[in-house]
Amino acid sequence: MKQIGSWPLLNQVKVLAARKAYEFRLDDLRLTTLCAQPVTELVREMFQFQSTALGSPLPTFGDVPGTYPPGYVFDMGVTATPEGQLVPIRFIHFEPTRIVFDIAGPSAVIDLIYSQLRHALEPITAADGSPIIGEPETILDYSEVIAEWPTSLDSLFAPRVRKLLAQTESGRKPTKEVVIPIISLVTQSATEKWVNAQGPSVDSRSFRFTMRAGTHPSENKCWSSAPLDSDAHVAYLTQLADAVAS
Repeated sequence: MKQIGSWPLLNQVKVLAARKAYEFRLDDLRLTTLCAQPVTELVREMFQFQSTALGSPLPTFGDVPGTYPPGYVFDMGVTATPEGQLVPIRFIHFEPTRIVFDIAGPSAVIDLIYSQLRHALEPITAADGSPIIGEPETILDYSEVIAEWPTSLDSLFAPRVRKLLAQTESGRKPTKEVVIPIISLVTQSATEKWVNAQGPSVDSRSFRFTMRAGTHPSENKCWSSAPLDSDAHVAYLTQLADAVAS
């Protein structure tokens, strides 16, 4: 395992989930036709979904506009990679201007699923002859990764900050405390405007980092979410470990 000085890089890296949204211009996604029973039945059979329903999807990448139909939700399906690896599909959401995919696997598999979906639905057109899925205007990513951090998780804090937090905790409670970071950072470009006062969905633009649930602090297991595809996410965590070591 490669080391930076006395610090080994990430170990036991696992991609828990990847999510991707393909966003379309208004009317480039023909939701009414996509929600028609022959189309939804085709999608259900393709990916062996256990549950399907007409309804408004969860706001995974921001608010879902109120339209009729409101959208269509496919839950708990499966696909296979060209190598034969089974990958669970947690859901596919048809929204008025988005198709959102969520899987228990790397982001690259979503590209495969989207390509398969486009190919299967290509012969189907709207009543005016136009495609029911146009070309996406934007593609958004999100992923969740766990890993073994190269040292204690509180290394993300500067030494003086760690000392201050430890002193504060020890003054509040008589028992010895371990300082565990729970970090959330929302990024936004200077030209963007948030749709509402609450800002975007926390999943879509938030970098989050904390201890993996169900583990002991001494295991140094971290959980991270980021608005990145899974490959870029692992690279970011590796660079973060490098930056902390430096």
